[in-house]
Amino acid sequence: MSTQKAVIVTEPKTAGLVSSRAIPKLRDDYVLVKTVSVGLNPTDWKHTDYLSPPGVLLGCDYSGVVEAVGKDVKLPWKKGDRICGSTHGGNAIEPEDGSFAEYIVVKGDVQFRIPEHLSFQEAATLGVGIQTVGQALYQTLGLAPPTQPIQKTTPILIYGGSTATGTLAIQFAKLSGYQVFTTCSPHNFDLVRGLGADFVFDYNDPESASQIRKQTNNSLTLVMDCISLPSSVDFSDQALSTEGGAYLSLLPGKIDRGNVNNHSILVYTTLGEAFNFGDMSLPAKPEDFEHAKKFTQVAQTLLDQGKIKVHPPKVGKDGLSGVLGGLELLRTGKETLVGFYYDRVLSPLTNDFFGFISDDISPVMEQQTQNDLPFFNWDDFSPLPGSVTSDITSLLSTRSYPLLKSSNSQNAQSNTSSSSPGDFTPEFASYFNQTSSKQAPLSEPTTTRPQKRQRNGYKTIAQANDRGARRELGDSKINSEERRRLQLRVAQRAYRSRQQATLDGLKNHISTLETSIERMSSAMLSFSEKLVQSGLLRSNSALTAELRDTMTVFLNVASQANLDDEKSVSVDYNKTIDSPPASYQPTIEHPSPNIPLHLPVDVTGLYTPTSANLPYTVNDPPGTSIIGISEFMERLLLAASHQGYLALCNPSISLNQLQRPFGFIFSMMNRERLTSFFKAELHAQLSQKPLDGWEGIPFFRLGGAGTHYPDQRSSGSFVPRHHRWDTVEDPLSLATANLRTQLEGDWFDLQDLEGYIREKNVLLLTSAVL
Repeated sequence: MSTQKAVIVTEPKTAGLVSSRAIPKLRDDYVLVKTVSVGLNPTDWKHTDYLSPPGVLLGCDYSGVVEAVGKDVKLPWKKGDRICGSTHGGNAIEPEDGSFAEYIVVKGDVQFRIPEHLSFQEAATLGVGIQTVGQALYQTLGLAPPTQPIQKTTPILIYGGSTATGTLAIQFAKLSGYQVFTTCSPHNFDLVRGLGADFVFDYNDPESASQIRKQTNNSLTLVMDCISLPSSVDFSDQALSTEGGAYLSLLPGKIDRGNVNNHSILVYTTLGEAFNFGDMSLPAKPEDFEHAKKFTQVAQTLLDQGKIKVHPPKVGKDGLSGVLGGLELLRTGKETLVGFYYDRVLSPLTNDFFGFISDDISPVMEQQTQNDLPFFNWDDFSPLPGSVTSDITSLLSTRSYPLLKSSNSQNAQSNTSSSSPGDFTPEFASYFNQTSSKQAPLSEPTTTRPQKRQRNGYKTIAQANDRGARRELGDSKINSEERRRLQLRVAQRAYRSRQQATLDGLKNHISTLETSIERMSSAMLSFSEKLVQSGLLRSNSALTAELRDTMTVFLNVASQANLDDEKSVSVDYNKTIDSPPASYQPTIEHPSPNIPLHLPVDVTGLYTPTSANLPYTVNDPPGTSIIGISEFMERLLLAASHQGYLALCNPSISLNQLQRPFGFIFSMMNRERLTSFFKAELHAQLSQKPLDGWEGIPFFRLGGAGTHYPDQRSSGSFVPRHHRWDTVEDPLSLATANLRTQLEGDWFDLQDLEGYIREKNVLLLTSAVL
């Protein structure tokens, strides 16, 4: 095949899909890639409308598979490797450079090898964003590298933290040891906090900038502005220290202060090649390319280690033809908070990144994408080690089983949070302050103001109420009534505005305090745990007493800061120090309507306090709570069902890959029917309704599963979860000889796991901080 499909500039300010584009010629320091996913950025439609002449290939971000490698490429690429990154789409000097095509060429030494835990779709979000972060934070602002984090507490502001570039900048700055302040809409607070942001502020709050300056004690000297609009420049100016600092924007913009160093960057210079930017001819910057090569290696290591999370993409199924629609969505700003994966499974909400996957993937590509799985590799079923004790902590970690929200809750959330122009924050929002005729200019949120009174009375209102000539403009009675109504509306509006401003300020203050308490809680609990594990307390009873007293004070203070008094934890210390006990066992009680928790915690060798009895009750520390065993089991069941459904409905996962978990069931029903069953099971769990219509599928009691803790059934604390219809007691007789060998031995279901947890008196904690 010598030609291909591609999205190019077909005529001035117009992009189109062509089917006879020549496959680009491989250059010496480039790699030829067959694309699987391509990503859209705001810079793509900006190039179309303002910068690129007809005939050039568009697009920057991509992921795919290596087809050929140029002779001067230093990185060890080979054919078949999974690769992702960016190229300079819309390049007038090199019109074949771009990502919106079936085959593309990319600069080999500044691309990334896709880690096994990332899909092609996720990897397509990295290119422009990750190189922008490297150029901005490390080459320009001079942050300490992630390999040598800074030791001194140093704040940095990432304005626009929920954008694709902002989410990456937060993570890299945090890995470099910096105290990260960021801004976004309130509905994205949890997103950026989960990425490591220490302090989060609403960019719409007029007090946020001054609060950041106060929070940092006027020491903020580093700002990366991922929005780069006049409003963000002004915000950054108010947050920066009065003594000056460094301000970096992704568009031309500056803070007019003599003690502020202003910087603007263009990520295309990291390729080390000359290019045209509109009417400007920009020379090659080899120093930018050299820095990008080094940063690529650092970022590759962090990606391989799973320390960098990708920005969740919206993925379409219309291939390259869908790119044109995506460009229009970005251009008009109509699509800002939607998300779904290629396999049509709901994903987390996104902000400003869109991906479109080609439907016409070749058989070779299908083989390459079989490992592109939802959460983990179904091929990776290594035999269990002889001892799995070390895996118990991971198995019982509630953080491993997040509670999935139903679509109703998601819709409710989306309905309650209103989007504003500031929510849509592209990295390249405008070139040279130009605005597309197809897009309304972004503006600051404004408050409706009453009409200014005119000299001849409320003329506008009088005209609006005119009925022929019956209402004279000089009618004092009518004018006075209308005046009073207008004054009342103005007063009510002003009152609501003041109340809302006060409420927003208090909410932000509460959020700051809660964050501080969460960090203190995490640090205190972590320190006490490390102290106990170190063994120092075994020979130092005085230190044990000091730790006890300190924790008492800490928990009491934390309880006073917690407004939720519905839950409490009673800790009873009732030991003496006459002799070192074998174990230290405080009883921790968490009231629950169905599940009493009397869970002794064994810390071998720990001396107990000398006081006789110190009962006290405190609320759960902020961000930390006890999760009931039944609730944990429900989460585990839901997570397992969700994993199974994702794998079954993903066409890129072959039947061979599914044999290990589903081989026995496949001997009785096909994949389509099993997928329908898992879907029905998920809906039943989310809606908390019975699973009806599937009575023909029995419960297989494999290896004694469900029988290891029979006493739990009569205790009243046990909640049955297995199939409530017919039970097959000897399912191995139905299996093939090969399957029978694999399925022999003892098996345990969720009921057995629940019984085990209760028998061992395990206390399950969930922490938002962790």
